Amino acid sequence: LGCSECYNVFEEEILPLLTQIQPDSHHHGKTPERAEKRETETQTISDLEQQLSLAVAREDYERAAELRDQINQLRTPTN
Repeated sequence: LGCSECYNVFEEEILPLLTQIQPDSHHHGKTPERAEKRETETQTISDLEQQLSLAVAREDYERAAELRDQINQLRTPTN
């Protein structure tokens, strides 16, 4: 297999072999552990920011302060 077009041309022959070798026939790649952690933290911060907006809209300032502190803690780099 020399190029991506080879996979298209020889798909019928290759697909059964690939499914025997690996669980999926599509390559999904790998995410470095550090990047995956960063993505999870980014999503968590986004979720907390939405909760913060709702708390402020409901005038639940005590909850808003807790959420703000959680967001700040996640944003603070740890060594």
